[in-house]
Amino acid sequence: MLQLLVLMLHYAKDYFGWLFALKHIKVNQNTLKQVLFHPLAWVALGLHGLLLVIPFDPSSPAVADEKEPIEEEAIPVDILNLAAIATPTPPPVEPPPAAASPPAAPAAPAQPVPLAAPAPANYPRPVAPAPSQGDVPQGDVPQGDVSQGDVPKGDPPKGDPPVYDPSGDRNTFQANLAGAFSSSDITGSIGLPGANSFRKRNDQLFLPGGAVHPDASDTRWMNNMTPQRVLETLLATYQPLGLQLVSTDTYGDEPLYELKNAEGQIAMYVSLVDLKASTLLVIWPDRPM
Repeated sequence: MLQLLVLMLHYAKDYFGWLFALKHIKVNQNTLKQVLFHPLAWVALGLHGLLLVIPFDPSSPAVADEKEPIEEEAIPVDILNLAAIATPTPPPVEPPPAAASPPAAPAAPAQPVPLAAPAPANYPRPVAPAPSQGDVPQGDVPQGDVSQGDVPKGDPPKGDPPVYDPSGDRNTFQANLAGAFSSSDITGSIGLPGANSFRKRNDQLFLPGGAVHPDASDTRWMNNMTPQRVLETLLATYQPLGLQLVSTDTYGDEPLYELKNAEGQIAMYVSLVDLKASTLLVIWPDRPM
């Protein structure tokens, strides 16, 4: 625009110069015709008009030649790869800031050095009595912490159950037998019955030769008692002690009973022999054969 304005001012100057010159020239018809029909005058006017008509903008860039657009070849796109590329990478996790270290504790002021005290006189020191065993403090050590070696506190290894020892139950039976039949037991005063007292003539199976059977541990003669009464007395005496009599079979055509403890273990066997007006009680450690 600035250059166009300069050209217009230049052309205006020439134009007014021509007008000023024409005023001082003696104008006549012949002279005007010469001026108007002078070829250079028309050339100058044409050039000036052409410059005024043509737009001139030096700041506008030159228009580049338009080229026909070139068709670009289509490139296949892998959708899976695009999905993988489009997935944003997660931002890195910043580590938590380290905990601020506590401020250093202020230095303790220097303690004044105490003056040396004068040496005490050589008086005898009192001797403290030795603490007795009851006065010794136990401290904070719990009693449960005292180790008992490396013995584990778990359950003992499971193996075969211990073998049953019937001697305890047998002793219990013998110890209470005299008290249960104190008024009926005549073994100590009269002795054992003879062969004529046996109803079924089976005396040799219980008292061979009139003596206690070698396989029996003890034999008692209960006077004026039937086998049923003897059994009831035995049950009443030993059931509270955890012992019971259970009928198992017969021996010598007489009832045979098992003496069992609370766990059902057999301690021994008992035969109740039916005699005339009495009963013979025979104790067997093992089943008689």
